[in-house]
Parts: sequence; structure tokens; C-alpha cells
Amino acid sequence: MKNNIITLILLLAPALTLQGDALNPERVFVHTDRNIYVAGEDMLYSFFLYGNPDSDAISTAGYLELININNAAVAQSRLILDDGFGHGVLSIPDSLTTGLYMLSGYTRFMRNYGEETFFSQAIVIYNPFKENLKTAKQDTVPYTLAEKEYTAKSVNIENTGLTENKFGTRKKVSMRLKLDSATFSRPELCNLSISVAVSSSIIPEKKISTFTQALKNGYPPDSTDGNNLLFGETTGPYLEGSLISRETLEPVKNRRLYLSIPGKSNYLSYYDSDDKGNFRFLVPSFRGNREFIIQVADFRDDIIIKTGNPFAGRHEWFTDGNIHFTEKLLDYASRLGVNYQVNKIYETGQPEADNTDRTDTGFFRFYGEPDIEVFLDDYIDLPTMEEVFHELVPGVALRRRGDGAGFVFVSEPGDPPLPGPDAVFLDGVILDDPSFIAGLDPELIERIDVIKGKYQIGNLILNGIVSIVSLEGGMCDIDYPNTGLRTSLTILEEESRYKNMDYSVNQCYDPIMPDFRNTLYWNPTLKPDDEGMIEFTFHTSDFVSDYLITLQGITDRDEAIYYSKKIIVTR
Repeated sequence: MKNNIITLILLLAPALTLQGDALNPERVFVHTDRNIYVAGEDMLYSFFLYGNPDSDAISTAGYLELININNAAVAQSRLILDDGFGHGVLSIPDSLTTGLYMLSGYTRFMRNYGEETFFSQAIVIYNPFKENLKTAKQDTVPYTLAEKEYTAKSVNIENTGLTENKFGTRKKVSMRLKLDSATFSRPELCNLSISVAVSSSIIPEKKISTFTQALKNGYPPDSTDGNNLLFGETTGPYLEGSLISRETLEPVKNRRLYLSIPGKSNYLSYYDSDDKGNFRFLVPSFRGNREFIIQVADFRDDIIIKTGNPFAGRHEWFTDGNIHFTEKLLDYASRLGVNYQVNKIYETGQPEADNTDRTDTGFFRFYGEPDIEVFLDDYIDLPTMEEVFHELVPGVALRRRGDGAGFVFVSEPGDPPLPGPDAVFLDGVILDDPSFIAGLDPELIERIDVIKGKYQIGNLILNGIVSIVSLEGGMCDIDYPNTGLRTSLTILEEESRYKNMDYSVNQCYDPIMPDFRNTLYWNPTLKPDDEGMIEFTFHTSDFVSDYLITLQGITDRDEAIYYSKKIIVTR
């Protein structure tokens, strides 16, 4: 799969790798809205994961990378997978030069078996300001990915509606397709993705074979060092990293770490570093950027905590940087570049960010229902936190100790002293010095939770918990922690929705507004009805060109679905 001199033929169908073996049957297929883009555009994609049908333990996170000719990732996305399927938007940087790129899709567990098992698809990206390429006279030359070209134009589906293939600009086009009834039993569990996007006679159609058969046949497993096996993310995404000594810069093993997430919710996880100083936390499936705090449990400031890159990192897709494109291809790409610039100005057909309110509601608590829960708004204002605990929180005292302060559980008269609390939290973060609480203004605090008995997480036992939650959930602007790592990370990409143009809706129709969409229609969540019928409608744009309708997907019976049809938009 390594590359020789490449020209126009590189725009081949996705090179789906579905080699399987008993240990790791996971393989990935990615359907993109097209395979030629302008730098700055968004790539719309659907991510299909095929696992062992006899096992429920499949990955819940997928990885997508765009690789340049130097084998470096220029765009990356980690997405959530729901029962083996996910979709999203990969933003292509506007700084990329014109050239060939490779789209690579995989799961964490697939990394054990090398890039040969990854999904790969050749992508052309055009930048009118950064061409930097030699042109070739010939239209096509052999390209190694041609070995994976698919031959079927349709698999398990037929067109029962549209027969014509020429349409005017801004016209409504309705499609009606029917799945083979033997390929599915529960239509709601079918995952189908459809695109209608620019095409050209110099760009081959995307094609697909019965790729599930390759998975069923199986292939011999690749050699893997079992001692370094990467675990699959079957229950959620991981946050990984390593510990090194500040003094010796050597890995630090068997050191307990806490992971917490600042906010009104209380989340706590722990991990003991392995013999190589590595750690791996299972984290909630958060979308977008989140703040995390990682601390050593003994709060000693003798180590450095580093988070790792969750992506594969090393790539060997390209071995020859001498890439040529035809003048015909560059001319066509230039037209797409003009379309992109016009659409960017008028915001036509752009993906929309998910505006779902992700505000922390504060109702998640790792310790469950507390023994004591006090909302300060229910009581009169008190001047100090010491008085708050003395008057409002039974059995818990905040006492001054020299220059500091600490919490104690107060036992009944005649009873032995109570141990704890072992853990004091402020806005979800465990504190190494609870004396800071004594200096807080009670008017900043929303609630106080208390667990007075033992609480166990795995083999971690805490003799009591005190959790203080502020009104803002921002740790009252303290600079913390001093003995840990406070970092912002994107665990999973934000969900985006594609805005399909609909000229049948009055408010969307504007005869003056230009419409030069390179992708006319995209729907990654298409479902058939009980009879297997699929119906969808799209509107052509002002751009006169060939377009390709492509449907790809998988049914609940693991049967591959593929359909393609070329249409022409004329004036």
C-alpha cells in the first residue's frame, strides 16, 4: 500500500481493510461525502466498526486521522461509537498545501496489528494559494491502492424511483431505494450513510465489494507482543500518560494517582502506575474540551505527570514524495475552490456545531446519595465556613490548627473518636490542604455533601468524604493543584449537524443568494422503513457539474449495502 508516483487515479474508492482474526476481528470502514476537498472545507464522514458478532465487547471510540505526504497527521478526530457506528465532521486546515493525503481510520485495539489493518482512503486537497505541485501530462498512472478498488455499483439495494439523470439548477430531486428484505430484520438497527457530492469523469466512482465476506473468511493474525498489548476502549475512552521522577527523569512505578474533573459534579478515579510508569484512566464520554486534574495520592511534589497522545502517532503510508496531478484535475479543483470561497462568504451549506447545553448540572456524584446534604440557600447567612459547619452540618467540624485548619468527624458523647474524613473536595477536586476551605466566603458556596462512614472504590477505601460545591463550580479561582497536573483536553469531538439546503421551505429560498455547494446532500443516519424503503430529497445548486449519489452502510444482519448513481446538473 506504499505509494509510487501518483496522479489522477489516486482518487479511488476507500481502501477498506477487513482482515480478521479470532483475537481481534475489529475492522473499520469510513464513508466520506467525497474524496476531493478544498483546504478549509469540512470533511463529513460516517464511521462503521465491524466486530466479532459473538461478542459484545467492541470499541466505543473511533479514531480518524488525515495524513500528509510526510506521514504526519494534519487533522485528527476521536469520536464516540454507539453500537459500532458514529459520524462527525473533520475540519481540514486552510493552511494545507495542494496534494495527496491519506485518511486513516482505526480503533485503539487495532493499533496492536499495525497500519495494514487500518482503514485507508486517498484524499486530494486543493489550496489555490499553495499548489506547489508539478503537473503530469497523462490522465492516469498505476497506483498501488488500485488493488483495493471495488467492482460492484450496487449491493443488496435497488433503485425503485429516479430514472432520469439530468437536472437544472436549484431543482428538487427525490430518490427512492429498496433494500433486499433478506438483508435486515430490524430497520432501526441499520446504519446507512448517503452523500450527493461533486464528481467528474476524471474521478472514478466510489465502489464497494462485499467487504463483510472478508471479515467472515478471516486472515491470519499479525505478530503482536502480548506484553505491550493495547486494551480496547470497550467501556469508554481512555486518558493515558506517564510519570517520571523530577530528580532522575526515570519512570515512576506503583504510584497511585487521582483523576478528577472540576465542576459541580463529583467524579473521582484512581490508577496505580505500572512498571513502566504508565497510567490509563477510563473517563466519561465527554464531547468537546474539558478540564482534568491528575494528582498523586500522597501529594508529594517529586514527579512529573505527562498525558499521552491517544492517536497512533507514527505513520508509514507514503514512501515517495514525488506526486504529480494532471492539469485537468487541478483545473476542476480550482472550480471547487471558488465554490468554497463563495459558500464561506454566504455561509451556505456549512456544518452547524451542536448547541446542546452541556452545562454541569451537579447531580452526578461518584459516592452516590450522601449521608448529609446541606444547601446553604435554605438557611440564614453565616459569616464563616467554621460557623457553617458548626451550625448546619451535624457531626462535622472545621477547626483551626495553628496556621491551618482541618475537618474532623464529631462522635457522640461517650463514643470513641471517629476516623476521617480522608478526602475533602472542592468543586470535584480532592484537596491536599483543607485549610483553604476555612478562608472561603460562605456566600460563594452552594451545597455541602458528607459521607460519614467508609466508602470503597475498587481497593481504595476512604474513611469519610466532605464535598463542598460552589455556586460557579470554578474552585473559587484558586491556583490548584501544586502537586499535580491541571490540563484541558478534548476527549471526543463535538457533534455537528449538516445543514441540507431545502428550497421548498420559503425562508431557505433566496434567488439572489448564490449557492455553490460542493456537497448537495449528506445524511449519516438514514434508516429504512419496515419494508426496506429509503426515501430522501435534495436540491441541486447553482454549480453545473457531475454529481455522485453514494449510499453505504451495514444492516443489523451485518450485510453490506452500497448504491451509486451519477447525475448531471445543467442550466
